[in-house]
Amino acid sequence: MFARRLCTVLLMVLFAAPRTLGAQQLEETCSTAIPVNVDAGVFRHDMIALLRHSGTFRAQCERLARTPRVHVTIAATLNLSSRAQTVIRRLASGAISADVVLLFGENYRELLAHEFEHILEQLDGVDLRQEAAEGRAWLLSGGVFETRRAIETGVQVRREAEPQHAHAVAPPTR
Repeated sequence: MFARRLCTVLLMVLFAAPRTLGAQQLEETCSTAIPVNVDAGVFRHDMIALLRHSGTFRAQCERLARTPRVHVTIAATLNLSSRAQTVIRRLASGAISADVVLLFGENYRELLAHEFEHILEQLDGVDLRQEAAEGRAWLLSGGVFETRRAIETGVQVRREAEPQHAHAVAPPTR
């Protein structure tokens, strides 16, 4: 009787352990998975790092992943008048296509979050003209808007993704 109970307990432990480990690995993979509707291109490494270190960026990606009618493509360029831009097109089907272009050599991690926030603003139905009238956005040359929300989100993600040693205070010098 005792041997049968011991065997039952051992079998339960043996079969439960891999499932627990698998669930943990699945959770870690999900928290660092680039949404399937985002074509990260050469920014895959930066996105994975951001997913690991920034809860704000992770929330942005989770929101995009839950919105399959949105497709995001990210690319780099050497020829851009600003550090980044996103062109958003609304298709007749209701789908949204967003082309994010980042200037080569810039702070990609901040800019990715900044540009993703512009996409999320569109999903939220933000009225950019109203935002500008209320001082939360600015109309730039070429009819392009910049928003305080995207700026603040980019800075927040950059701070979350900074290495811990960047926050250390240097010892006083004598």
